Amino acid sequence: MTPEMHRNAKHLVTNSEHFEKDCDYFFCQLNEHFDWFKLLDIFRQLAVLALAFALGWKNFLALSNLIFFLSNQNFNDAANEIEAKGYSYLADVMRTGEIKFAESK
Repeated sequence: MTPEMHRNAKHLVTNSEHFEKDCDYFFCQLNEHFDWFKLLDIFRQLAVLALAFALGWKNFLALSNLIFFLSNQNFNDAANEIEAKGYSYLADVMRTGEIKFAESK
C-alpha cells in the first residue's frame, strides 16, 4: 500500500484525528514487524489493518496461527482464523482479495 493509498483509505472512513493517529500507528507497526504485510494486495492489507485495529496490537500479536498463515500467503486458512474471531466480513476480504460493496436497490 502506497502512502497515498493509505491516506485515501483513512479519509474514506473518517476524518477523525484520533482515528488517523490510530490507523497510522497500526499501519506502521504492521509494516515494521511483518515483511509479508508489504506483499499483500491493498484489500488484504486493509483487512489486516482493520483486524489489528479492532483487536488491539497485543491481541493481534497473539494470533500466531494467523500470522503464520499470512507469512505463507495461505489466505484461506488465514480467513478461517479471522472468521473464528467473529470477523466474517474481514475473512471474506482475506479469502477473496476483494471488498464487496452492498448493491443499491
